[in-house]
Amino acid sequence: MRLLVWADPHIYAFKQFAEIGESGLNSRLEESLDVLELIVDRANQDDVDAMIMAGDLWHEKHRANLQCVYETLKILENLTKPSASASGNHDALSKAPGHYSALELVRFIQNTRCVIDEYGEIVHGIHFECVPFSYNLDWQLRQIEAIEEKEKSILITHGDVIGQYYGSFLVTEGLPLELLGKFALSVVGHYHTPTIVAPDVLILGAPMQHMWSDKGQKRGIWLVDINPDSLPVMTFEEITSSKFIEVNLDLDENRNYSFNFQDFYRIISSKPIDVDRRVKATIVSPEVIESEARSEMSTMDDEDTLVERYAEARGGENSEELTALGKRFIPGRGDE
Repeated sequence: MRLLVWADPHIYAFKQFAEIGESGLNSRLEESLDVLELIVDRANQDDVDAMIMAGDLWHEKHRANLQCVYETLKILENLTKPSASASGNHDALSKAPGHYSALELVRFIQNTRCVIDEYGEIVHGIHFECVPFSYNLDWQLRQIEAIEEKEKSILITHGDVIGQYYGSFLVTEGLPLELLGKFALSVVGHYHTPTIVAPDVLILGAPMQHMWSDKGQKRGIWLVDINPDSLPVMTFEEITSSKFIEVNLDLDENRNYSFNFQDFYRIISSKPIDVDRRVKATIVSPEVIESEARSEMSTMDDEDTLVERYAEARGGENSEELTALGKRFIPGRGDE
């Protein structure tokens, strides 16, 4: 059995770099809908048996934007394959455990071919166990632990995975890998970088870039082949869409950089520059970059990380030397 698996499209009319296109839609909403249409078309191909989505279909938390919902459902109506979905934190219309989810709207157009936030069999007798994200982690864990015959089931859920990094923070509270590994396959939404955590545990990532923190990262969907006699075979298929790109024109290798009209640019330059008005770009000075790097530091970081991030922001070519010097002043490390 082959599954098309994806998560975190965050369909929304983002404002940065947006224009109103010929369709009358926000251009960034329009592009996310184009990506959704590509995914549905891929799922409808003969080599795919079912589609799985692990949460955050829409972006706005605790409410559903009518235009985004309407345009999304028009596309999902064309899906001919069975589907299973688990709600993400952005799909929740309440913070209460077992909340009502905006994904219930999908059930109206897919009916019996659709499983959302519940247990069911979709195809070839495989159990699809859809456990939604919950702000009450204990509740979410109890739902997962209560599933019987885990070794014969596919878990679809959304949340933090212990041992992974969320930005610069190491996750210490969330979904334990030893629990996820009890299933024939566990697929998890929430993080936007696609990651094979274990041979049977997959963080799906997002199908397209949404913001500057996504720059340089691949985006797409997964095809997963399930065979009862062997481990899942996971194949990543990249999707071509607009990317967030940072270019430092003060560096020699970027002095003659060529911009296109599709991607989104953040241009760093210490001198005034002229850029074709059709290029979607913001221009910032090196001082702005330094200020932003310092403001990203948080007291939630451990002391070592704080020193390293400060040194990187302030030290330039001497950042390693500044880091070593700074760590001498951390209590308990003075003699190292």
